[in-house]
Amino acid sequence: MSEKRIEKAVCEYARVMGWIVIKMDGPGKRGIPDDLLLHKKGVALWLEFKDEGKPLDPLQLHWRDLLEQMGFDVRTVDDEQMGFEIIDDFTP
Repeated sequence: MSEKRIEKAVCEYARVMGWIVIKMDGPGKRGIPDDLLLHKKGVALWLEFKDEGKPLDPLQLHWRDLLEQMGFDVRTVDDEQMGFEIIDDFTP
Protein backbone atom coordinates (compact mmCIF):
# COMPACT_ATOMS: atom_id res chain seq x y z
CA MET A 1 0.00 0.00 0.00
CA SER A 2 1.25 3.51 -0.74
CA GLU A 3 2.53 5.93 1.87
CA LYS A 4 -0.13 8.54 1.03
CA ARG A 5 -2.97 6.03 1.37
CA ILE A 6 -1.67 4.75 4.71
CA GLU A 7 -1.16 8.31 5.99
CA LYS A 8 -4.67 9.39 4.97
CA ALA A 9 -6.36 6.40 6.65
CA VAL A 10 -4.33 6.59 9.88
CA CYS A 11 -4.68 10.37 10.23
CA GLU A 12 -8.44 10.18 9.64
CA TYR A 13 -8.67 7.51 12.34
CA ALA A 14 -6.57 9.63 14.69
CA ARG A 15 -8.93 12.60 14.24
CA VAL A 16 -11.92 10.39 15.05
CA MET A 17 -10.08 9.33 18.22
CA GLY A 18 -9.71 12.97 19.30
CA TRP A 19 -6.20 13.79 18.05
CA ILE A 20 -5.14 17.04 16.42
CA VAL A 21 -3.08 16.14 13.33
CA ILE A 22 -0.51 18.63 12.07
CA LYS A 23 1.05 17.88 8.67
CA MET A 24 4.75 18.75 8.80
CA ASP A 25 5.64 19.57 5.21
CA GLY A 26 7.10 22.52 3.41
CA PRO A 27 10.41 24.35 3.15
CA GLY A 28 12.93 23.62 5.88
CA LYS A 29 11.17 20.46 7.07
CA ARG A 30 13.04 17.83 5.05
CA GLY A 31 13.53 14.66 7.08
CA ILE A 32 11.15 15.65 9.90
CA PRO A 33 8.41 13.03 10.50
CA ASP A 34 5.33 13.53 8.33
CA ASP A 35 2.80 14.34 11.05
CA LEU A 36 2.71 15.59 14.63
CA LEU A 37 -0.30 14.32 16.57
CA LEU A 38 -1.46 16.00 19.77
CA HIS A 39 -4.00 14.79 22.32
CA LYS A 40 -5.30 15.92 25.66
CA LYS A 41 -3.10 15.82 28.75
CA GLY A 42 -0.05 16.80 26.70
CA VAL A 43 0.29 13.59 24.72
CA ALA A 44 2.37 14.12 21.55
CA LEU A 45 3.26 11.55 18.90
CA TRP A 46 5.34 11.94 15.75
CA LEU A 47 4.50 9.65 12.81
CA GLU A 48 6.65 8.98 9.75
CA PHE A 49 4.75 7.20 6.99
CA LYS A 50 6.53 4.98 4.47
CA ASP A 51 5.57 2.72 1.58
CA GLU A 52 5.32 -0.83 2.88
CA GLY A 53 8.78 -2.20 3.69
CA LYS A 54 10.66 0.98 2.71
CA PRO A 55 13.36 2.03 5.22
CA LEU A 56 13.97 5.49 6.64
CA ASP A 57 16.57 7.54 4.80
CA PRO A 58 19.60 8.92 6.71
CA LEU A 59 18.04 12.35 7.35
CA GLN A 60 14.84 10.74 8.63
CA LEU A 61 16.91 8.53 10.93
CA HIS A 62 18.71 11.62 12.22
CA TRP A 63 15.44 13.40 13.03
CA ARG A 64 13.92 10.28 14.62
CA ASP A 65 16.96 9.83 16.87
CA LEU A 66 17.06 13.53 17.79
CA LEU A 67 13.35 13.68 18.68
CA GLU A 68 13.59 10.46 20.70
CA GLN A 69 16.62 11.82 22.60
CA MET A 70 14.46 14.83 23.49
CA GLY A 71 11.84 12.49 24.96
CA PHE A 72 9.30 12.41 22.12
CA ASP A 73 7.59 9.28 20.86
CA VAL A 74 8.34 8.72 17.16
CA ARG A 75 6.88 5.84 15.17
CA THR A 76 7.37 4.70 11.58
CA VAL A 77 4.19 3.41 9.96
CA ASP A 78 4.14 1.35 6.76
CA ASP A 79 0.83 -0.48 7.27
CA GLU A 80 -2.68 0.83 8.05
CA GLN A 81 -3.39 -1.68 10.80
CA MET A 82 -0.08 -0.91 12.48
CA GLY A 83 -1.01 2.79 12.42
CA PHE A 84 -4.43 2.14 13.95
CA GLU A 85 -2.84 0.09 16.74
CA ILE A 86 -0.31 2.85 17.48
CA ILE A 87 -3.13 5.39 17.74
CA ASP A 88 -5.06 3.06 20.05
CA ASP A 89 -1.98 2.48 22.24
CA PHE A 90 -1.25 6.19 22.64
CA THR A 91 -4.80 7.51 23.03
CA PRO A 92 -5.26 8.57 26.67
